[in-house]
Amino acid sequence: MDNIVVPYKDFSIFNHAVNNLKNSSSWINGELSYNIISNNKKNSAIIVAMHKGTEFESFQSENNQTLVVLQGKLKFMFRNCTNIIETGTRIRISENAFYLIESLEESIFLLVTSNNNIINKNNWTC
Repeated sequence: MDNIVVPYKDFSIFNHAVNNLKNSSSWINGELSYNIISNNKKNSAIIVAMHKGTEFESFQSENNQTLVVLQGKLKFMFRNCTNIIETGTRIRISENAFYLIESLEESIFLLVTSNNNIINKNNWTC
């Protein structure tokens, strides 16, 4: 798989992955749950499910990252900036950036790490 295509407002292709996340033991135990969708030389993608109040701390990557909120509401903290992002929001994150995400409600997002800018739209900048 060379490219990951993410539809803009129709996230139905992720329903199966989301159902698997919500049936996992980590989710049932109240923890963050994730599933690796793609992992190759050009890109990687994980889908993450978070309960309300869960925090997700970034990992440093030498490649650009794109976060797509599939469901829910997140507080996205980057540098001295905090934004509330909701379903359908896409954010491009520079390489080696540190950020923190807090789930304001049950939320699911897709995180794509790519060395070729597959998804390159920003809804806001900080």
